[in-house]
Amino acid sequence: MKPIVRFEDVQAERVCDLFQPGSRRWNIQKVQDNFCTLDAEEILKLKPGMRLEEDLIAWAYEKNGQYSVRSCYRMLKRESDQLDSFKLNEPSTSEGKRWWKKLWKLKVPPKVRIFWWRAMQNFLPTKAELRRRHVSKEDYCETCGKPGESLFHVAFKCTFATRFWEALRDITGCKLPHLHPATWTIDLMNGKICTQQEAALIICGVWSLWSGRNARRHGNKQWNPTLASRHIATMIEDMIGLTQETKVDSPCRRGKWKKPDAGWQKVNTDASFLLASGSGSGGVVIRDDAGRVIAASSKFYEHVPDVLTAEAIAARDGVLLARACGHEKIVLEMDNLALVNFLRSDTGERSSIAGLWHEIREIGREFDLFLISFVNREGNEAAHFCAKLTSEANRDALWTEAFPIGLMGIADADCIPA
Repeated sequence: MKPIVRFEDVQAERVCDLFQPGSRRWNIQKVQDNFCTLDAEEILKLKPGMRLEEDLIAWAYEKNGQYSVRSCYRMLKRESDQLDSFKLNEPSTSEGKRWWKKLWKLKVPPKVRIFWWRAMQNFLPTKAELRRRHVSKEDYCETCGKPGESLFHVAFKCTFATRFWEALRDITGCKLPHLHPATWTIDLMNGKICTQQEAALIICGVWSLWSGRNARRHGNKQWNPTLASRHIATMIEDMIGLTQETKVDSPCRRGKWKKPDAGWQKVNTDASFLLASGSGSGGVVIRDDAGRVIAASSKFYEHVPDVLTAEAIAARDGVLLARACGHEKIVLEMDNLALVNFLRSDTGERSSIAGLWHEIREIGREFDLFLISFVNREGNEAAHFCAKLTSEANRDALWTEAFPIGLMGIADADCIPA
């Protein structure tokens, strides 16, 4: 949250020195001259707003800018994990999240997912691991007597494991791929050495072998590899069948745009955002109480940090267009619930969109009546269509008489009774 580099010949000492004279808009050239490229890009992503002139202290780790113990804990925990990963030269927690998402997509019971996550993190109390942690003095396998009882040994090298996989191959035809003892838990998940269904079958098999090993340690000598493999094959088939049966195509129900009350105009806004380029675009459609399109616009946005900011800029453009058209009773309607809640509340002055939040509310006070409402994505299709009509080459478009054919088709469909 501070500049990476401070140049010796900087011409700006205060934030206001970076604005265009007499305004609160960034002087892009001046920002780029006073800061390195990375800093300049981050500064330009901030949207000060035209009317919010008082500075406030805000907490950057919550969307509303309010401090919370929860967000502070998460921030400290993330920094601690990153520091530990750097010291140990291990992948960060984001890598773990990626594998967890892959594991979550496997068609296996939840208890098997938890087991495999523990296996990937080396959290299972095998004898080899207990000895490494100085909990146990010996690490011999109680089934075959070989030293170094790791999970890989229990799963593939033990005599019970050998008989189990032979029985599973006879029943399902699944053959074990070549697995490396150090990386096998992750190799099964990456999709390169076996299919997702085969990975699910092998993972459930390892879970069964581990459960059988624990049962034998607690005095249960009756564990049949053939029966266990048949049970695993049946369980996988049931999981796949259950997933397919519960996937029912819901009937197509298109959300309808609703006309405003008599004498009102409705302003629908929507935005798109591209993370790779830090850019976006916004669309605005104004319609009267009969559903007729009065005005529409589309704009390309540069230096956008996230979706919420893009949606807020589009909403600001919508109320500005409504004011320019001279309307007095306005309903501002969007499909971003987070933005709707921000604009309705009084807690947005410390948020990341504080400037835009304040500007929209101030412009709203200039109308005789001003309301903010939420609509689902299907009911906001006209604004979504307009948001896609601009690009970096064609940055701005405004329609007040002749409108795009696609927009008129959407508007006509909105006004047809179901």
